[in-house]
Amino acid sequence: MSDTSIAVYQLLSGLLEYPPASPVNVSLYQEALSQLPEDEIKSLLLKHMEYLTTTEEHQVAMDYVTSFDFNEKCSLSLTSHICHEERQRGGMLAELKQLYSQAGFELVSQELPDYLPMVLEFVSVSNSELGLTMLETVRPGMMQLLEGMKEYNSPYSSLIQACILATTPEFYLLQSQEEYAHE
Repeated sequence: MSDTSIAVYQLLSGLLEYPPASPVNVSLYQEALSQLPEDEIKSLLLKHMEYLTTTEEHQVAMDYVTSFDFNEKCSLSLTSHICHEERQRGGMLAELKQLYSQAGFELVSQELPDYLPMVLEFVSVSNSELGLTMLETVRPGMMQLLEGMKEYNSPYSSLIQACILATTPEFYLLQSQEEYAHE
């Protein structure tokens, strides 16, 4: 996987964690962003960075909680958006857990295996095939999450849009091909 895609997935993962940013982290994120090529993903990330730097910290935290914790349509647990029966969701969560295991990762987080920041972190460090499988599995949940974000006009919508762009098979495979071209 290319350095660009690793950076994108890690940035998205970090920006989607709670708390979303502190003054120290914002400068680190901005530095990482400056290394990315100019594209739509970078534009969306810059839009979110502008929000973080122009909004009071307590409001950023409140917006995060309102967006993701108090709003069922905007859960960062992606299978909740696409599985309407507990049995179906349990099966999908088991499949995701198996992907982590196949890559040699042990889940030690209290989060479920479909938690978007954890998925993005996994994709940034896993092999291409398992990462692509993970993205294909959870991408429909991201699409539903974005619909919920737009409905509630969340300031985090730009991050979810960036996630969707960064998790398209075209982006993922292009980044993987660029890595092999540089070897």
